[in-house]
Parts: sequence; C-alpha cells; structure tokens
Amino acid sequence: MTRKWQTVNGEIQRVPGTENEKLTLGEQIILQPELNLITKAEPTQPTLPGFENLPTTKPKPKDLSYGGYIDREQRLYENLNMPGYGTPEKSNVSYKKLKDAELLVDKANKKSVKQLTDLKNFGKSKYQEKATYPYDTPKGINWATKIMKEESAHTLSPKENKDIDILNKEMKLSSLKGEIKGIKKYDNLDPTTYPSDPEQRRRLKNIADLEKDLGYVQKENNVPYQNDTRSPVQKKRDKFNLWSEIKKDKSYGNLKDVRKIVNDEYKKHGTKNLTPDEHKYLDKKSKPVYPEVIFRPEPEISSSTFKKEDRPVEQIVRELADARLVREQKEWDRRYGKFGITQLKRPE
Repeated sequence: MTRKWQTVNGEIQRVPGTENEKLTLGEQIILQPELNLITKAEPTQPTLPGFENLPTTKPKPKDLSYGGYIDREQRLYENLNMPGYGTPEKSNVSYKKLKDAELLVDKANKKSVKQLTDLKNFGKSKYQEKATYPYDTPKGINWATKIMKEESAHTLSPKENKDIDILNKEMKLSSLKGEIKGIKKYDNLDPTTYPSDPEQRRRLKNIADLEKDLGYVQKENNVPYQNDTRSPVQKKRDKFNLWSEIKKDKSYGNLKDVRKIVNDEYKKHGTKNLTPDEHKYLDKKSKPVYPEVIFRPEPEISSSTFKKEDRPVEQIVRELADARLVREQKEWDRRYGKFGITQLKRPE
C-alpha cells in the first residue's frame, strides 16, 4: 500500500504525485465537512397519493480529483466558498486570473521603482566619486577652528589664538599625509590606480586643495604663448622646496618628525646629504665630531719671481687680440676649408 498523506507544518497534505488517485470511502467521510462531497441524508416523509412510482434522482458526488497540485491559497478560497470558486474548473480559472493580475501589478511596481531610481540618478556618472569627509578638507578644518574661536566660553588670549592656528595647520598637514599615503602607485594593469578612478580622483583633488591652502603651490612656468625668460639661477631660486617649508613649522609634532627624518638620514649616509642648519636636529649621541683644522702659514714669495712688463697695455691687448684672431682663422680653415662661400664668414 502506497502512502497518500503526509504531515507538513502540522497540516495533513496529499503526497505529490497521488492527487489524481480516487479517495477511499473513509477519506471521503473525513473530508466531507471541508469539500462537501457527500450529500446529507434526506429525512423520510410520507409519499403523496399518485407519486408512489415516480423515478428518484440522486445528486452525483463531486469528483474529488483536481487533476494536479492545488496551491494552499486556492484551497483556502474554496473552503471559504468565495465567488468563482464553486467548482474545480471555475476555481482554476479564477485563481489563474488572480495570479495574472498580481503579476501585472508586480511588473508595474518594478517599472515604477526603476523609473524613480533612474530619475534620482539622472545626470550622475556611473563612476561618480564619493564626497571627502568634511573635516579632512581645508574648508571643514577652517570652519572647525573658527567655531573654536567664536564659541569659546571666555575671551581667548593671543597665545590661545596662536595655538588654535597651529592646530589648524597640523590638522591640514595630517590630512595631507593621509591622502598622500592612500594614493595607489600607478599600474597599467590595475584600473583602480588610474587618475580617472573615483577614489584616486577624490584624493588628488583633496591633496591639491590642501596644498593650495597651506601655500605649497608651485608657480606656473609653462604659460601658453609666453617664453620663460628667467635665468637658470632664478629658476632654481624660485623652485618650491617642500622640505624647507616643513622645517619652518616650529610645532612640537612637526619638529619631532623632522628630527627623526634627519637622524635616520644621518645613520644611513652620514652628514653627506645634510645642510648646515640640519645639524641642530641631530641627537647628542649622533652629532658628528669634526677633525681639528690646522692652518699652515702662507709661503713667502720673493719679489724676484715676478718680471716687470715694460710694454704699454694697448700693445699687450693688441698682440693678444691678433694671436686670438690667428687661432680662430686656423680653426675655421680646418673645419670649413679655405675656399668657396665659407670665406664670407671667416673671422677677419
């Protein structure tokens, strides 16, 4: 005997695959209150005269087979005698219409959500960069220190105002170091290292803003349609030196970092790369000991070493100029020859 029923979450259900099998008499009696498959017995009454031999008709019981799996929701509608669920055929048609309507509503909702999302993201790039944390930007740091001054419970002294200004610069330097540290090294095979990457672009923009606010901006040299007429010495003098600017900051945290950098450089290469003003940052144990310099007396030069020239200065200059002209003519003849058009520019 095959098993036709199973218990699922405390409810008795048909085993899948046995829905089309006929129910036994016991199963019909058990399911009578739910499906109304067995008609109630009619009460006996006396037959009227003349109606003794009339044919009697009995209602046929409903087919208990639904021809497939029935959803629990459809079975619930049938038990509640909902309109349109009187017979299996009507029940199937009504339930299918209900599901089709729900599907249309779901599609309309999804379409509306997609339209609202597209409208919300209208004009935004797929690779839009995220915003920088406000207190990592120059504007946010300036606002924070400004509030510290304006909302103070007492009148700030000049020293306290100066301390807040130092805090402002230290916060910007700390943010600048963090952004520089977060920049990824360029790799042709890694798109996240490209300047077009949202995170890389955000960091580069914030670094530019911080450097501009701190004054670490190099002067523009490549101006279109304008030649740079500065001398090499002037260019070198105008070149921005970040290390020199960092050494000018006399705050405790900055001096500590400068001292550490100078001592590390001294341990690696000695005093070869250190400037004279950087020796004061060396630790006492690391300070170099210079050898004692002994100055020797200058040798005496006798007056008989030099020969006095009796010729006038004009004659000496003329003779030197003539000798130089002869050397230039020989060099010209050696390089370009003595004849032809080259004689037009021969030194005379």
